Amino acid sequence: MNPSIKFNLTSYKTDNFLWSKFVDNLGITKAHEAIRQARDIQRMQGNSKTLPIILIETCGLALTSYDIINEHTGMNFHNNKVILILSKKQKLLQVLNDF
Repeated sequence: MNPSIKFNLTSYKTDNFLWSKFVDNLGITKAHEAIRQARDIQRMQGNSKTLPIILIETCGLALTSYDIINEHTGMNFHNNKVILILSKKQKLLQVLNDF
């Protein structure tokens, strides 16, 4: 089963401090665990055309395609290992280089 959630990223703004807010809310250990789980879902269910998303309000994980991100935001980072963190509540997103 592949449940999907649809939402429009065109109204989202980029934010350089979303990661620090995420760490402040969860703590560094749990935030790093979320990154590890995002890498795991990408490795287990993703492919070279997908990237993981962490939903910061719920710590939920999702996969999306680079093409969808490019279409909705204009961002282009094909072939780069990145993780997208996203706040649906605040309509903010931040791209993290996978470290």
